[in-house]
Amino acid sequence: MERNIGVYEKNKYSLNWKGKCVMKQIIKLIDVNIDGCGTNIESMIQVEGKQELTNGIIQRTKDAIEKYKKENRGEWDTNDIIDVVCKHLEIEGYMCDNILEDVTIEF
Repeated sequence: MERNIGVYEKNKYSLNWKGKCVMKQIIKLIDVNIDGCGTNIESMIQVEGKQELTNGIIQRTKDAIEKYKKENRGEWDTNDIIDVVCKHLEIEGYMCDNILEDVTIEF
């Protein structure tokens, strides 16, 4: 079964403790159809850097995900992919933190 990871991101600027402007972005990673029945796992990470993520950085991140998946021949999970994404973005000059929700509301 082929599983895909989707990437979604949104942007905001803030000042860091040194008073310098930094770009904070939230990236949603979606592990698509993990069980063959349409179940997705969504995870979010916050990325912080000097500039907005470019299309090139996003594409290289997707390429790093695909390379990891291919090298590991289906022996990976969502947390492995989050680690790959964060390591890649750190190479690109960004800091990366996993974000967990404080509250979940079902309706």
